[in-house]
Order: sequence, then C-alpha cells, then structure tokens
Amino acid sequence: MQNSKTLAVRFIDFLKERGLNAELIKYGTYFANVKYENNGMLKIFIKKSGDNRISLPINIDEQTMFEIMKYWELFNGRNHKGTHLYVDGSFIDNMAGYGYVIVLDNNVINTGSGIIKEDISLRNITGEIMGIITGIENCLENDFKSITIHYDYEGLKKWVTGKWKTNKKLTQLYREKMTAYSRKIIISWHKVAAHSGITYNELADRLAKNAVKNYR
Repeated sequence: MQNSKTLAVRFIDFLKERGLNAELIKYGTYFANVKYENNGMLKIFIKKSGDNRISLPINIDEQTMFEIMKYWELFNGRNHKGTHLYVDGSFIDNMAGYGYVIVLDNNVINTGSGIIKEDISLRNITGEIMGIITGIENCLENDFKSITIHYDYEGLKKWVTGKWKTNKKLTQLYREKMTAYSRKIIISWHKVAAHSGITYNELADRLAKNAVKNYR
C-alpha cells in the first residue's frame, strides 16, 4: 500500500500535466488534503484494502466537482469511453431512494434521483431498479445506441438474463422493461464492489440518500 503523501503527489503531478493547479496542504497516515485550483480543498483517503477515494467539500460547484471526479477516475485507470450508467439505491424510514449518474466519454452529462414510497419490499434494491429504469429512459431520450450499466447488486443483471426468478411484481416489471429497452439500446453490464471508493458509484449512492433525506 502506497502512503498518502506519495498518492497525493502523483495525483497532483497528473493534474499539472493537464494544465491544472493543485497543491499538497497536509497529510497523515491515511489521508491527504489537496488544494485544487481556487475551488477549495479535496481529501484523498487511503484504506488498507486499497480502496483509495476522494472526498469533496459540500460547497463545491457542480462543474468543478465533475471535473475533479473525471481526472480522479482517469488517474486510477478507469477510462469511460462511450456511455456509462452508475446506479445506487437507499432505504431510510420506509422510503426508497434512487440515484443515477450518466457518463459520456469521461464526462458526467446527467444525474438524477428520486423517491419511491410504494412497492418497497426490496428496500434499497427498489431504488437501484428505479435508478436503472430512469437512467436508461434518459439515455433513450438522448438517442444513445449503447450503454454500460455499472451495478453492485447481482440480481439487477440476473433478473434480466433469467438466471434469477422474478417472483415479485417489481422484479417482473423490471425484467419486462429491460427486455423492451434491449430492443432499442445495446446494454452491457459491469459489476462493481459496493462502497469501494468508485467515484461515480459513490456519487449515485449520495444522490439516492439525499433524495430521501431532502424529502422528509
């Protein structure tokens, strides 16, 4: 495991090679504070598991946030060519929330979130299902021809492929919709580990949680 200072310096050099200003302000065993341009401080966290991640200030503007995320993903070797959909769900106080992030050629082009108060027997998975449905519908509205769905719950793919039975009304509806969508857009799947520091997955998770919290 590389130390926090080494990782931060490497990321700063990566940014400077692209004409961006960044400066190491402070670091400890498992974190480093980096000043980015004139837009506040970002934190880099290191875990023993190797799940390195960034944390951005709450008051950062959306454009800068997406820009930092883009470069962090590229720095970590995650090149998002084509169209990608990240989804996540939450379940708080008997209400499900969903969040999705659409990335086109390494740039976030759309995000969305919402709540579900009915048919929530699958709890946070209800939100993940609705995140996929809503995200794909957005892609269809923009006439995208193919998409890669990044997901963490294996049932999201297996219900669609028929490897898992759709025993509930929601999963039946989900499979029907995905079958219909597949006639209009090429769908690929990429499983990610939940809460492992993958930037856009973490953003989808935050959107899903905030959808519920902001509703109450």
